Amino acid sequence: MFRHQHQSNLVDVSLASLDLPDTISPQYHIWVASRRTWLHCHDRLPQFMDGGPDGRL
Repeated sequence: MFRHQHQSNLVDVSLASLDLPDTISPQYHIWVASRRTWLHCHDRLPQFMDGGPDGRL
C-alpha cells in the first residue's frame, strides 16, 4: 500500500496483499500499454493504456 505524494487522498492497495482478495471485483485494467505479451484480458472490463479513466495515477 502507498499514498500518492501529489494526491494524498488517493491510496494504492495491491489486491494480492489482502487476506481475501477474491472478495474484491476489479472495475478496469490500467497500464495495459506495458503488460506482458502473454497476459490477455478477455473479461470485457475497460482497459486503459495509462493510469486509469481519469489519468490520476
